[in-house]
Amino acid sequence: ATHVVDASQGNPVEGVRTATGGRGAEAVFHCSANPKLLQTTMEAAADRGTVVLSGSAPGTAEIGLQVELLRRELTIVGNYETGLLDPHPYWPWTRRRNRRATFRLIASGQLKVDHLLTHVVSPARAQEMYRMITAGGSDWLTVTFTWD
Repeated sequence: ATHVVDASQGNPVEGVRTATGGRGAEAVFHCSANPKLLQTTMEAAADRGTVVLSGSAPGTAEIGLQVELLRRELTIVGNYETGLLDPHPYWPWTRRRNRRATFRLIASGQLKVDHLLTHVVSPARAQEMYRMITAGGSDWLTVTFTWD
């Protein structure tokens, strides 16, 4: 992501439009359990943009078919992580292949992840770390245990 818009701080569609010079985002990810946000993500997308539903929103959503979807030629893609154990001719990626690609990118230095590790601790601190995680808060992102 090149920009983050905090929907709790104002109108998210206006935030996206401001960040993109009025154009809208080429790709908007709906990662919420709230199906009503589908319309908002469509409004935040650029013409011919893509809306990706990656959350598991139950229920139904009401969307603007003609004005938002058709006239703006949006693409809506949904994923639910089904069938990722076996490759498919139209989608050859599997969990195993994704893992191998990710580890290869990390090993080559093309994918940087060190900044995501906020706590690297010994297993002796596991109980303390699990208490911190279950308490919530923003003082941690990733906890990794060193087993050496």
